[in-house]
Amino acid sequence: MPSSTLSRRSLLAGAGGLTTGLAGCAAFEDSSVTEESASFPTGEWPQVARDATNTGFYPDATVPSKVTRAWDVSLGGWPYTSPIVGSDRVFIAMEKTLAGIAAAGGETEFEADLPHEPGGTPAYDSAESTVYVPTYDRTTEEDGAFVHAFDAEDGRETWTRKVGDESVYGLTLRDGTIYARTSEAVVALADGEEVWRHEGLGPLAYSEYNIHDSLDLTGNVAPAVTGETVYVPVRHGVLALDSETGERRWRADVRYALGLSVGEAGVYAQGYEQFRAFARDGSGRWTRDDVGGISSPTLGRDAVYAKDGSRLRELDPKTGETRWSFDLRTGVDSAPSPVLENAVIAPSHRAVAIRRGNGLGAEVSGRKLWATDFDPATFAAPAVGAGLLLLVDPFRYRLVALEAA
Repeated sequence: MPSSTLSRRSLLAGAGGLTTGLAGCAAFEDSSVTEESASFPTGEWPQVARDATNTGFYPDATVPSKVTRAWDVSLGGWPYTSPIVGSDRVFIAMEKTLAGIAAAGGETEFEADLPHEPGGTPAYDSAESTVYVPTYDRTTEEDGAFVHAFDAEDGRETWTRKVGDESVYGLTLRDGTIYARTSEAVVALADGEEVWRHEGLGPLAYSEYNIHDSLDLTGNVAPAVTGETVYVPVRHGVLALDSETGERRWRADVRYALGLSVGEAGVYAQGYEQFRAFARDGSGRWTRDDVGGISSPTLGRDAVYAKDGSRLRELDPKTGETRWSFDLRTGVDSAPSPVLENAVIAPSHRAVAIRRGNGLGAEVSGRKLWATDFDPATFAAPAVGAGLLLLVDPFRYRLVALEAA
């Protein structure tokens, strides 16, 4: 792990000859899976890690045993953020543009200008047919963090709100309220108006990495929200706030904290050198000092998934014990991994689908279902919806949609 801030420039510099490795129709590695092929789910993936609790879990949906490319589309700039899916569209923010792309066929239906670079992954509100985009202006006299609302049908901007003087990370949407984690505070917005603000947090800045100053890492760092509580990654910890007032409920320590997910059993937080589980009241349940990395955990049914550097691990949610692991062959930055009923999808050296629940044991790798023929962005979380798996190809500035073969 580099000691300085990760960036798109260092990522491309390290890619070597990978930029010339893709042409024509897609070909995928066949792992000789004999089970009946399924389809990707048709439901929505409205925000990073799919839901407000950042689980990344799509229940009652399965990964197809074989996939093929449905379409791909060139992006007009560097794809800072993860794609999201809603109302048969795919939305992605890049450099200074928000694109709305038809899920059926990949036609670009609108491109809306962003006044600044995206600070984090957008969120989609189906009830209001609105896409919310966080941006970070660090170059003009109006520098600071902003949230913008765009009509999901035509890309028309409906409102904008400044939420801080420094950077902003990914957004979380729950019941019409947007929760934004800036480098200084957590801000709750409804209809463009500030509901509450909890200040005094400070940026996620460590010697190993600096979220505050790297737009490639801020995209997938977002609060997790239940009906009563907002859980926020803070410097070396997790902070729980009342969702209606923003008042502090509790704080717990996590070394070099980065991302978190919340499930029925509790709160799971990952840092660069530590992975911790808490009950929802903040009491500690278990700690793994040998698991950590610049990534975000995701949850499945009776399972927790951690990307420990270049290795994906399935952990027992009650004990933290490693059930099995898989070598991704490259370090994953902050991208959460979608979890479907039968497999986990992880961006890596070739995106791979790894079979879940194989019972192989901690010392044996999980089994691969398939892999792509290009290297997806490890900083952008895949999205699943409208019968598609969406992956960002950073080396060709493209969005690639896969479907069941």
